[in-house]
Amino acid sequence: MAESPDKAKSSMAVIHLIEKRFLRQISNRPQIGRIGRIFADASRRAFRNQSFYESIYLCGDFCNSVAHSNRFCRMVAALCPRRDARKGITLAAMKTIMLQVNAAQPSAATIEQAAAMIRGGGLVAFPTETVYGLGADAMNEEAVQKIFTAKGRPADNPLIVHVSSRQMLERVADEISAQTKALIERFWAGPLTVVLRRKPEVAPTVSAGLQTIAVRMPKNKIALALIEKADTPIAAPSANFSGRPSPTTAAHVLADLDGRIDMILDGGATRIGIESTVIDMTASVPVILRPGWITREAIAEVIGEVRQAQSEDELKRSPGTRYRHYSPRARVVLLVGYAKESIEKICRESLEQSIIGFIGHTPITIDDSKIVVVPLSNSAEDYARHIYGAMRELDAQNPSVIVVEAISEEGEGAAVMERICRAASEIRITS
Repeated sequence: MAESPDKAKSSMAVIHLIEKRFLRQISNRPQIGRIGRIFADASRRAFRNQSFYESIYLCGDFCNSVAHSNRFCRMVAALCPRRDARKGITLAAMKTIMLQVNAAQPSAATIEQAAAMIRGGGLVAFPTETVYGLGADAMNEEAVQKIFTAKGRPADNPLIVHVSSRQMLERVADEISAQTKALIERFWAGPLTVVLRRKPEVAPTVSAGLQTIAVRMPKNKIALALIEKADTPIAAPSANFSGRPSPTTAAHVLADLDGRIDMILDGGATRIGIESTVIDMTASVPVILRPGWITREAIAEVIGEVRQAQSEDELKRSPGTRYRHYSPRARVVLLVGYAKESIEKICRESLEQSIIGFIGHTPITIDDSKIVVVPLSNSAEDYARHIYGAMRELDAQNPSVIVVEAISEEGEGAAVMERICRAASEIRITS
């Protein structure tokens, strides 16, 4: 149905007001800057589709999700409805169903219920060995677009497609080389994503307009059972609001996406805790686009020479490489190479302002109720499994700053540190 001139005029007025006010604040408010960039992207997509209302609905979604940020966001949230314009469904009224699933022996009935939701074009969050994913049918364009709306995800950030077998891989990807097959033989099922040539049957939005597709096979019984039962590849980024720390429990998913998605399968905490390694196998020399639990050295042992991505053109083929990610609301200060005395001095200085959080492996002895400490062991395994949850736990205390102690970047530690660096507002390195 065509929009009436009066309604269209009203919609445009609100859009222009929002754009003007956001742009004014982008330069001096990092959080608003992120929201502004998301909204600008949503507006461009909406205008290309010639839908004034879609832009309004998307903005309402974003501002409702971050209404705590400032008074203007709360005003916009009150003005703009939270709604999926394509279907006319108010997201605020959506009921998110949480289902408990035995991770060792998933219930066939529960998996069928979730698979039916996927086949019907719905969104289902589910556990993998890395983090929780937000899944939709990768062959259904309308379903895939819902992921971007629910997460507030930039349209140029591609998704990873999850498959349950090598036969399913052939439904979404072309030109599977001998090197790719060797990596699959060694690391699948597991936390390795390969970038290959995309088949045209895949929903275009999955690849953000690229001719490539990122694919992996998760090592998790719930995830594999869901994909098999749905009988379709599942596109699934992390099941969080865009930019927030990735979810490693169903509770994290619910905190970010309650009322925005259809279903969550609660299979307990994830085993690894950080996202998969992404390697581009379409290049003459394979390129690691995103570090992960499977290291560059482990990959090189299987296929020989690999290199690290350098250019923006290479990085855009993988999610999690070009935007600020994994960030709590509080400012994060990363300390690299600091001794206990220096760490405590920095924490005490920050305490003069308000509550602070500390995540680290050095025991600190500050007798002050305003410091909240999440101790971790000095290992990549412990940091990977708990860093996102620790950031979320501390963020709930509304601290002014979260101080994070670095670990070694050897082996798997490189991927852990890459995530923390992306979350950090400031990185301090001792001389």
